[in-house]
Amino acid sequence: MMFRNLAGAAALSFAMLAVSTPAHAAPLGQQASQCFVLYKMAAASPANAAHKGDLQKLGALMSRTMQDEKVSQKQFDGWAGAFMQRIGAKDKINVAVLAKERDTCNTFAKSRYQFYAARK
Repeated sequence: MMFRNLAGAAALSFAMLAVSTPAHAAPLGQQASQCFVLYKMAAASPANAAHKGDLQKLGALMSRTMQDEKVSQKQFDGWAGAFMQRIGAKDKINVAVLAKERDTCNTFAKSRYQFYAARK
């Protein structure tokens, strides 16, 4: 599942945003928070309309992980500001950071899906 115009989606306003540390080093809840935001942004982008349903499912997977990890609103909000600083302003998005995070989140989503599938 590819979403090509993640930078354009970043211009959208969201109440929930994510983390400041690299995703590969983040605890599960922190990484799930970051990925939730990226999938939410991608799903909102018109360029990703064909994948909107899949992106929403990935967001739900991240939401479940955040719930399981007991991520508080305060934690989530704290990570949001740092994430926004890292990706830049809406008119000057750091596309390289977004692309790296997208790839990391896709890998993380696969691992979380496998984890939950094994628990059934």
